[in-house]
Amino acid sequence: MAFLEFNINYPDEKNITFESKIVRIDLDKEMQKDIDEKIGFFIKDAPPLTKSLKRTDTIYSELFMKTLHDPDSYTDKYSCMCEELQGKDYEGEVCPVCHTKVEYVGENFAKTGWIQVKEEYPFIHPNLYKSLCRYIGTATLESILEPEIELDENGNPITKFSKSIAKKQAKRKYSKKNIDEKFKGIGMIEFHKRFDEIMEYFHNKNKGKNEAFYEDIMREKEKIFAHNIPVYTTGLRPFKIEGTRFTFEGTNAIYNIMAKLATKINDDTLSIHKMPKYRNILLWKLQDKYNELYKEIEAICANKKGAIRSLIGGRCGFTARAVIVPDPTLRIDQIDLSYRALLELLQQTVINIMVKTYNISYNDAYMRFQQAQIIPDQRIKEIIENIINTSGVTVLVNRN
Repeated sequence: MAFLEFNINYPDEKNITFESKIVRIDLDKEMQKDIDEKIGFFIKDAPPLTKSLKRTDTIYSELFMKTLHDPDSYTDKYSCMCEELQGKDYEGEVCPVCHTKVEYVGENFAKTGWIQVKEEYPFIHPNLYKSLCRYIGTATLESILEPEIELDENGNPITKFSKSIAKKQAKRKYSKKNIDEKFKGIGMIEFHKRFDEIMEYFHNKNKGKNEAFYEDIMREKEKIFAHNIPVYTTGLRPFKIEGTRFTFEGTNAIYNIMAKLATKINDDTLSIHKMPKYRNILLWKLQDKYNELYKEIEAICANKKGAIRSLIGGRCGFTARAVIVPDPTLRIDQIDLSYRALLELLQQTVINIMVKTYNISYNDAYMRFQQAQIIPDQRIKEIIENIINTSGVTVLVNRN
């Protein structure tokens, strides 16, 4: 997702175990790396839906991967290294730019779009935001980053955004959590400037409590504030157009709002736009949406449903699933499988035996096998029993 990175170290000796470690990535450095390697591109403001799908700088960009919606559908499946030549028509030709052959490359899930904000307007890495919440306290951190809201003469919030902040503040007011208001309302820009001062204050206040979180935050200090948001490939957040109907995976809606917010943050044409208060409002909105996105992606990865889980998960061929129950009549190295399970596990073996033993074609054997899945076939039962009694069936029993 371009939030975290997996480092796996394999041992050189058999007696040494290996470990996998998840480390946070530096979002700004990762952006530059992707741009340099030409697998990254910048995403700008989200235009009206009817036009956005035709542009290369939106969250639905064809640069991620081409689909049936594009005029030159799936040409990117055949490409040279630099992607100067694309399409099956060029297969085997040598690119004059990178001097590599055009060949089938399939889907490139590493391609990443980047939503960028200007250097002077940082936001917080969503994973490190969670660490800050654990150390400072969620309510306290929110009260620091939320800008002061505007009230009318009756003391009511004026803008829609001010109302949403006031609603959160009301919840915290009656919460049992102890909120430290020393830095209340300074906003994201000031929080960035005074980060060391704020961390030192809470370190002295906590007096050794949650020390592991403090050390982790300070160790990753260079990664806390960022200016680039990774947008992962549309292959993992699909969308579909059917006539006038547009359906999409949930993270697309969050990304779209974030792209609009980033454009507003970067727009400094008017003097009012340069005011810290205006910027802090937009940065807090962006941070809030980024946290929402991170939570959504965590749910997609953790739950059984979702495009990411479907991509890396799935059933293997010639496997069966059954309820595991104890049977005291079996030995420790024995299991009792159903007829349907054995049919699936021994499919190819049974078909080969039928072809060679009964002198029938593979097509006939396969048709008979398919029929046996609906109505038990005595001859196939005998073949399975013979395999068990002569060579046995080796299986791997797995419980995730």
